[in-house]
Amino acid sequence: MKSIYFIAVILTLSSCAGRRTMHSEKREWISAFKNTVIISAVEQQDKKMSKDISTAINFDLIGNTRYYKIADSIGKKFRNAIEPSIVLDFNGAKAIFNSALDYYTSKELNSLSEMYYKQYYKEKYYYPSGS
Repeated sequence: MKSIYFIAVILTLSSCAGRRTMHSEKREWISAFKNTVIISAVEQQDKKMSKDISTAINFDLIGNTRYYKIADSIGKKFRNAIEPSIVLDFNGAKAIFNSALDYYTSKELNSLSEMYYKQYYKEKYYYPSGS
């Protein structure tokens, strides 16, 4: 009887740990995807970013060239869609960093990140390559 109880406890704890790991993986992937979008949106503003290793870290966390390119493309499209300032003193310049920071926390980017993570997850765990 004790051994059955012990096995049940071990199985329960291991399933909880597995869920926590999957949740952590999802959180890291979504964060890396969103980071890639924002870096793509702002990187042409600052040439010093070429020495920043953040893009390599995000690429490793996303773990898939296709989704990295999607995030990069979203960031570039977002940057191009930012409207110039209407304040005359700014001579039509764009508030790219402020806009990008707002976009990072937006429902739109959260929704896109979730959607692409679900696609990535299905491809990785349900349709692995070579099957």
